[in-house]
Amino acid sequence: MKRQFGNRMINGMNSGIRWAAGLTLVVVLAASGCAREKAEDLTRTERLRLKIDPRVGAYMARSQAALEQGNFNLALALTDSVLAVEPVLADPHFLRGRIFSLLNLPEQALASYQTVLELDPQYRGAWYDMGLIAFRGGRLREAVEFLQNEELVEPTDFLYLELGKVYARLGEPDSSRIAYEKAIELNPSNASAHMWLGQLMEETGDLDAALAHSLEGARIKPGDHEYEYIIGSLYFRMGDNAKAIEYLKPAADALPWHQGAHYNLGQALLRTGRDAEARPHLARADEAQQMQQAVNDAQSAVQTEPENRDKWVHLSDVQWKVEQYQKAIDAYSVALSLDPANFAMQTNLANMLVQSGDIEAGISRYQSILRIRPEMIDTWLNLGVAYANAGQHANARATWEKGLEYDPQNRQLKKNLTDLSALEAKQ
Repeated sequence: MKRQFGNRMINGMNSGIRWAAGLTLVVVLAASGCAREKAEDLTRTERLRLKIDPRVGAYMARSQAALEQGNFNLALALTDSVLAVEPVLADPHFLRGRIFSLLNLPEQALASYQTVLELDPQYRGAWYDMGLIAFRGGRLREAVEFLQNEELVEPTDFLYLELGKVYARLGEPDSSRIAYEKAIELNPSNASAHMWLGQLMEETGDLDAALAHSLEGARIKPGDHEYEYIIGSLYFRMGDNAKAIEYLKPAADALPWHQGAHYNLGQALLRTGRDAEARPHLARADEAQQMQQAVNDAQSAVQTEPENRDKWVHLSDVQWKVEQYQKAIDAYSVALSLDPANFAMQTNLANMLVQSGDIEAGISRYQSILRIRPEMIDTWLNLGVAYANAGQHANARATWEKGLEYDPQNRQLKKNLTDLSALEAKQ
C-alpha cells in the first residue's frame, strides 16, 4: 500500500471532499483538417480555416486548453483575441456557446450559436447544441426544431439519439423509436442508443424487446454499472430474481449512492428469502434517495442563481459526497470562474483533480498557482503529496523543501519529508 502523505483543503471550502475535468474540445483549426473531399463542398468556415492567421490557431488551442482546465474566464478572453484577428470566423463563437452552456447561461449560449449560424449556416454542431440547451430547459418542441435543423446539416447517430430522448419526453413513442432506430442504423455500436431504445420498449410494455436491446448495449459496453442496473431491473420486473441479483449486485457494489440499484437488489433478495442480505441495501436506498434529493435541490438553486458562487460550491460538495466526482469538479470549476482570483479555491480544485485520479491536471494547476502565489504553503504541501503518491519522490522532496523556504517551521512539511526518508530507507 502506498504511503499517504498529509495534505490540506484551504479555508474549509469543500472540506467534505473525498468528478476530472472531461470537457470536450470542440473546435479544431487545421489547414488540412477538413473532412470534405472537394473544395466546392467546403463550408464558409472550412474555407476560412484554410487561410487562417497562425495567431488564430494558437489562440484557439489555448482557449480550448483553458476550457479543459475549467478556466472559463481565460477561455472567453482568448476567444476575444481570436475575433480581434478574424472577426468573421464562426469557431470562436461556437466555443463561446459551449463555455456559456457549461456556465449554465443558456441565453448567452444560444446567442453565441445564433451568431455562428449567421456567419455560417452550415456549421456542424450549432443546431445540435441549441437543441440540447432547449431540451435541458424543458422547451421540447423548440428542441425538436433545432435538432431537425441539425439533421439537414449533418445527420449523426448522436443527433438521432438526442432526438429520440426529446420525443420520448414529449410522449411520442413512435417518433422516439424511429429516431433511436436511425441512430442504430447509422452506428450499430452506439450502446446508448440500444439502452435508450430498450427503456422505451420497457415503457411501452414490450419487455422482451427491452431486454434484447439492453443486453446488446451491455455487450457493446461491458462493465458499465448503469447498464447492469437497467438489465437487472428488467429481470426483476420479469420475475427472474436470480438473474436480477446477478446484474444488480455488481451495480450496487460499484454505485453506493444509486437508489434504484440498492432498492431493486433489496427487493430481489427479499423475494428469494435472503432477508438479512436485503436489509442493508434497502437502508442504503433510503439514504441514497435523501442524498439525491439534496443534489436535486442544489441543482435547482444554481438554475435559479447561476451567478452565485456559493451555490455552485454547495452543488459540488453534495455531488462529491455521492461520488459524482466529475460533476463535482465541473460545478466547482463554474464556481471558480465566478471568483477566479480566489487562490484557495484554485488549490481546492487542484486537490479535487488529484483525488479523482487526474494527477497530471492537478499538478499543472498547483504549479500555475505557485508561479503567481509562491507564499501559499498549503499548495506546496499538496503539490508534494501529489508527486509522492504518484511515486515521484525526488519531485516531492524538492517541492516540500521549497515550501520550507517560505515557512521554515512548518510541521507538516517537515513530517512529510521525514516520512518520505523513512519510506525510501525501506525500499
